[in-house]
Amino acid sequence: MDTIGKYKVIKELGAGGFGAVYLAEAPITNAQVAIKIFQVKDENLAGVATSASQDASGVLKERFLSEARTLEQLSHNPYIVSIRDYDELDDGTPYYVMPYLPTSLEQEIGKDAFTQGKLEETPKSLHPRKLASNRAIEILKQILEGMSEVHRAGLIHRDIKPANILFDAQGNVQICDFGIAKLPDAEHSQSGVGMGSRNYVSPEQRESAKHVSPASDVYSIGVLVYRMLTGQLPLGKFQDAIAYAPEIGEELNVLIDDALSQNEQERPADAGVFLNRFNQAVSGFKENIVKEEGTGTWINEGKTEIKPELKPLKQRIENLLSEQGEIREKDKPGLDALASVIGLNEEALSEFIVQTTAAHAQSSVANAGLLKWVDGINRRATDDNKTPRKNITQEEYDALIEVGISTTGQDKGALERLLKEKGIAAGQERQSAESKTQQAPRPAQDTPQPPQETKMPGGILGAALAGSLAIVLLVGFISYFVGGDQSADPQINKSTPRPSTAVQSLLDSMVTIPGGSFIMGSNDGGSNGKPVHRVSIKPFKLMETEVTWSMYQPCIDDGVCPEAKDEGWGKGNRPVINVRWNDITQKYIPWLNQQTGQTFRLPTEAEWEYAARGGTQTPFNTGNCINIRQANYDGNYDYNNCGAKTGTNLEKTTQVKSYKANPFGLYDMHGNVWEFVQDCWNDSYIGAPGDGSAWMEGDCGQAVLRGGSWGNGPDALRLASRISYFRTNRHDTVGLRLAQDL
Repeated sequence: MDTIGKYKVIKELGAGGFGAVYLAEAPITNAQVAIKIFQVKDENLAGVATSASQDASGVLKERFLSEARTLEQLSHNPYIVSIRDYDELDDGTPYYVMPYLPTSLEQEIGKDAFTQGKLEETPKSLHPRKLASNRAIEILKQILEGMSEVHRAGLIHRDIKPANILFDAQGNVQICDFGIAKLPDAEHSQSGVGMGSRNYVSPEQRESAKHVSPASDVYSIGVLVYRMLTGQLPLGKFQDAIAYAPEIGEELNVLIDDALSQNEQERPADAGVFLNRFNQAVSGFKENIVKEEGTGTWINEGKTEIKPELKPLKQRIENLLSEQGEIREKDKPGLDALASVIGLNEEALSEFIVQTTAAHAQSSVANAGLLKWVDGINRRATDDNKTPRKNITQEEYDALIEVGISTTGQDKGALERLLKEKGIAAGQERQSAESKTQQAPRPAQDTPQPPQETKMPGGILGAALAGSLAIVLLVGFISYFVGGDQSADPQINKSTPRPSTAVQSLLDSMVTIPGGSFIMGSNDGGSNGKPVHRVSIKPFKLMETEVTWSMYQPCIDDGVCPEAKDEGWGKGNRPVINVRWNDITQKYIPWLNQQTGQTFRLPTEAEWEYAARGGTQTPFNTGNCINIRQANYDGNYDYNNCGAKTGTNLEKTTQVKSYKANPFGLYDMHGNVWEFVQDCWNDSYIGAPGDGSAWMEGDCGQAVLRGGSWGNGPDALRLASRISYFRTNRHDTVGLRLAQDL
């Protein structure tokens, strides 16, 4: 079929026993549309579905026309797909035209693949998963508001399922496919005549399509919300939704249970009744669910008390962190077992570990010191461009232990066990300077020097310990003793250039960000932060500061990077500004890679937000509010009545590390300068990757900027805030931060 009326057909999107849907192009505007056309492919099936002894096709055609007329009447509802046009072909075949909406709920929660065979056949991006409760509740509310009007009009959908919940460009629900275009096939039908999708169809609908009621749709909606909140289907003796999402509250949990009743008389009679009860259920804690930023899963709103069911898991994680300074692979099975008892899946467990680790590091200097001590060793021991010395001299070994005791609160025996587990032992006598020089001659300027400034290695926590002399010593000892002295090896020197002092400071600033998952985006602010969605992040490295002038200027001096203006504010440790995305990716990063023998890149947008949050789920990593003592921004504005308006604006950049770091040890993730990320610009998250990779589709002439700047009010500093910026432009509010793969 090349055309349908005046529309040029591009391809078939789907077909069933009674109709088909095509992607087509409208005349004049060339806008893409979806066209549903009535087609009966099997008269026998038509007869079964209608119980009509004669002219079953005519009965179905009239039902199709009635559906189209009803949908046209409902098109004013913002949550029901609108009809743009209606007509018939020359042979009388009816069709109607809708906007083309390529994104469905199925892409957010994955396919219902719950067997090993199905999982292996399903792309990883479509593996089943649950949504953040706030996103699930938002979708449920919109579905109920749409379906309430459908039921008031006397129409029954018959086929509520993830694939029939579409999203517009703003991330809002668009209910489609009102039960007539498709006859269930073997994949979707249990009875063959029940007209509905197997996993979502009500018990009475399985028996007969003729006796469905609005309560049948209510059941399907109940399955849908259960699937969104739990990542599971309510099969057999299933657990209540509250076991997976405690934050929904008992009243909403009971409502979901009622909707899932096998007896249709016990369900809400229709979507309107469901909606009224829903509004009552969430009214008392709407701020916790509908407006929450991030997951809000672990800590009750406005309290520091951990939810009771999570306490055993939290205690086990904290014990491991106190004993060994990290969570290791061998610990995962035990933690998985504890998590499964309370219904946490792998992604939720990873997220909880990240949050607990960050909180543990902040709870005391000793905890932070141990995490730093272990993290520093790990970073040097896993650096692809360095060969750690597993055997060190007794003097060096003793120094590591001494620094560990002074910074971690651990006794000597505990630290020795940790070093032993890392394969680091005292096994050599210190060489004399003379013999060492004879074996490996080198220029005097290559001799390792003590650290010149108070600096901490990257890791879970930053900053609070930065002034500690013991930490300064720790950096020096870990960098030299564990990292080893490699300049004596001519082969290493030959393949890996020795970077300048300025570039070396960049290398030393890389922080290891632990992997995990988080909820990206926000329901507050503009539509470009929607829909809220879960993203999994692999471990990676990120600079603890923005790239400074001292790190960028050598590229300019070498004639590789174009000149950039500092606006008279000074260079040094201020973030570099007035640089283009294209110059960064095509000139600076290749130059830096050549200088260091390493591979740098811009962070992905998902990596940036994950790292900026540092395990938090509030609008800012400082909490629900932010003030000018916490970031460099325009204090002439307030956020959400926080009372932080001061009228103060520095009107320029500040030196990096002028404000406290976030829980991952990263500075200036709020304010100072906007930061470029890898991704192309998209004006919503519909279709965004869920694996933390860069989204390289969309408007690739524009880059994404994150973090806000000295010239913005606090709203732009929100962790979910994002704007577009042409890759060929530069500005005095825009800079960058670099990342590396592990």
